[in-house]
Amino acid sequence: FFFFSAYRVFFFCFFFSAYRVFFFFFFFFKISFIKQFQEQQAATARRQATPVVGDLRPLADALPELCQLRPLPTPTLLPVKRTEPTDFSQMKQSQKRKLLETETSRFSDAIKSLATKTNPLADIGEQLRKRMRQEEEQGPS
Repeated sequence: FFFFSAYRVFFFCFFFSAYRVFFFFFFFFKISFIKQFQEQQAATARRQATPVVGDLRPLADALPELCQLRPLPTPTLLPVKRTEPTDFSQMKQSQKRKLLETETSRFSDAIKSLATKTNPLADIGEQLRKRMRQEEEQGPS
């Protein structure tokens, strides 16, 4: 009988002391977290209040936007060019003739330059690069 009552008293004291320790640490960490958060907020407020040498953000905020300085230009309607067909069977006769003339002139230029060079493969690659550059320059416009 004595053993059970002493055991109960020991368990009761141990349980409540552990319970108290748990809540002590819980509230201690909670309070320390709140204090740390308040200190961080105060530090950020101090940093924001302190002007930094060379900081251009206040100047940029004070200047007006570019769209406020001058009105946006009204878009002018440009005539839309129809794309020329790339399929030879869909081309008109004048387009076919023009294409053949440009291709023959390019081919004759390539043959002339090939005759003077010793490495024909490199020259063919160079001619293709020139043609691709020309097509890229003509394409976006």
